[in-house]
Amino acid sequence: MNTQHAVKVLMDNRKKIEDLIDNFSRYVQTGDCDQVIVDFFHKISFYTDEYLMNEKLFLKQKDIELFNELTEKHQDFADKLIAYQKDFEQKKPGFCEEFLKFLKNWYSGHILYFDKNLMEMLNEE
Repeated sequence: MNTQHAVKVLMDNRKKIEDLIDNFSRYVQTGDCDQVIVDFFHKISFYTDEYLMNEKLFLKQKDIELFNELTEKHQDFADKLIAYQKDFEQKKPGFCEEFLKFLKNWYSGHILYFDKNLMEMLNEE
């Protein structure tokens, strides 16, 4: 996979994740989180898995040293998704708001951070 194609795939998946979180946010705001949460878990798991897998492939292809650190962060994210699924199943009060906050923080702290660094690395090439 060439660099341009890899970046496009990452950006497309990033946009899908962003749209999912924005859509979920609207359901949380209207109090309808319970109606979409199961479908949301499936979609966010799928798109983040695809994004994170492509991210790791790109880093490995470019021999960028962040690979091991990102693998740990990806596992942490997966573990947290599982924990949030359990919270939902146990009907934890304030679940939707807490989960949305986690997703937004993860998105800005990981996905957008990675995108910014990726663009800087590519501009240096």
